[in-house]
Amino acid sequence: MSTSGIAILTRDTSPYVPTFLGEHTRPACKTAGVDPEWWFPVSHYNGPTTAKARLICTGCPLREPCADWAADRGEQWGIWGALDPAQLATRRKQWRPL
Repeated sequence: MSTSGIAILTRDTSPYVPTFLGEHTRPACKTAGVDPEWWFPVSHYNGPTTAKARLICTGCPLREPCADWAADRGEQWGIWGALDPAQLATRRKQWRPL
């Protein structure tokens, strides 16, 4: 994996949160008191726990790079940059030339 702006997956306080190389900002989802399961719901993406995750993402300084990374990677699980898998797929399709 290249180190020029590419994310590396780490698993410490939050499952598979991308750590952006060269960034010194801690993602909002990795702060104390935040439940990592809010980003990975068991049943659906419109429940109260994902609403909390989306709200936290909204104020995160890494929201856009996180969403871009997940869309580029084709993430099919979880909330990334306040976007669910269907929204990430739409974002990914918008990048592709017609």
